[in-house]
Amino acid sequence: MKRLLIGFIAMALVLVFVMPAAAEVKMGAMVYTDMGYIMRSKDNTGSGSSDYNAFVDLARHSRLYGRWSEENMGAYMEIGMGSGGPSASSSSNSSLLNFRKLYGFYKFGNFQLTAGHTEALGASRYNPSQLMGFNEYNHIILAGFGNLYQRIAQVDIEYRAGIWYFGFGVNTPSTFGLEGNEYSPFWKLSGVAGLRTKMIDLTLDGMLSITNSKDEPASADDSATGWVATFHADFNFNIVKVRVHPFYGQNVGNLGLEGFSSSAVVDANGQIQNTDSWGGYVDVTIGGDPFLVHVMGGYTKDDNDQYVNNNSRWAVAVRGAWKVASNFTLSPEVGYYDYGDNAFTNADQGNQWLAGVQFQFVF
Repeated sequence: MKRLLIGFIAMALVLVFVMPAAAEVKMGAMVYTDMGYIMRSKDNTGSGSSDYNAFVDLARHSRLYGRWSEENMGAYMEIGMGSGGPSASSSSNSSLLNFRKLYGFYKFGNFQLTAGHTEALGASRYNPSQLMGFNEYNHIILAGFGNLYQRIAQVDIEYRAGIWYFGFGVNTPSTFGLEGNEYSPFWKLSGVAGLRTKMIDLTLDGMLSITNSKDEPASADDSATGWVATFHADFNFNIVKVRVHPFYGQNVGNLGLEGFSSSAVVDANGQIQNTDSWGGYVDVTIGGDPFLVHVMGGYTKDDNDQYVNNNSRWAVAVRGAWKVASNFTLSPEVGYYDYGDNAFTNADQGNQWLAGVQFQFVF
């Protein structure tokens, strides 16, 4: 990962000097430092007793970024980095360097073609404003607690004209663990259609992945499907903004969405038992410069005939944002995360409290 970082900086410097004078080049940094406490219940720790820990982390969604554009085309890159948290190595934090985005785009008329690695077309491009705790058990944008998110290699095309927005994309197919030799007959598909005005943004989107197998045992299934559909709505009422985002799907975990374990279950006969999932989140923002308050909550429920009990997870969080200076923001946040019961054993998986402040420097 150190080589990745060095490569990114070297490439950025080369492009700055070799790009034509008419090209627009922007380099920047987003530095997020978390300081706070995380408290875990005894069921969550699995040790028979609760615990709490103070932490200071350089959040993993801190990043260096670069954007290069000329006329109707361009490219964008992000390298994430961080330190601290349970995932940090005792001797080195290089493991917290992470490749985030690298893609190019080409605009023609009302269309834009995008190819590369970025958020999947649709739900992943709309997120709640929960930002603290990524290094502490992966708490970020309520992923897995009602929010659908992933970054993946893809090719998509989008159309924007007036209030209308449409898009279609293909990306890396899913795997399901089918018996025999699993293969993907075609790509994972994403589609989106929306209406956007100054006060309202309504979007319908979906994702579909089909996987087959060959040479499977006689009793085993030879295909499996994962899909999800979401409805997204943003309402802008001046100092009050509301974001609502429900979803419903099947085998959502197989689609590669972060924080979701709701994958299909392959039974003893090699047959697919589908997992149904539904949920969503609400995020309400109140205020404006220099101070905002975000109040949000998310919920996810999974059901499968192989489960002992339905599994549900939910979270609520409150985050403030005080803009101290043009590039410096202080952001206090408090969040509660309930992991529900284990779907196969019905054991209580406990809960977590997260509280602290994030120091944000954005250039």
